[in-house]
Amino acid sequence: MNWALVPLMVCAIAFGWLGTWLQARLAEPLGEIEALPPLIDPRGLLAFALGAIGFGLAWWYFTRRAEALAERQPEAEREPTYRAASWVTVLADAGYAVSRSLSRVQSGGLPRYALGSFIGLALIVLVREAMR
Repeated sequence: MNWALVPLMVCAIAFGWLGTWLQARLAEPLGEIEALPPLIDPRGLLAFALGAIGFGLAWWYFTRRAEALAERQPEAEREPTYRAASWVTVLADAGYAVSRSLSRVQSGGLPRYALGSFIGLALIVLVREAMR
């Protein structure tokens, strides 16, 4: 899934840097366009700084807390730091069961997927025509 996001990331960065050029080119067909903010905006820098400070404080707090817990308990008595709620476990187990059953059908072969899509589309059209 990460590789599918790479083109989106590259295009977002490219269009962000090309904003003024695009604004000049699209002004005529689209009419008046709202002015773009400056490339480096003090509000953006402030938001980045606050986010970085928050991330740093959270990292410091949770690593310090984990170290304090580790010092208090011997290795054998330590419990996991996270335990999922029972309903989360039930949903996860159900999801794993469904994915195991579907993995038998999934082969990675495009012709099989195309045939399955065609059959599904034919069934939808058949049901729709039968309901008329």
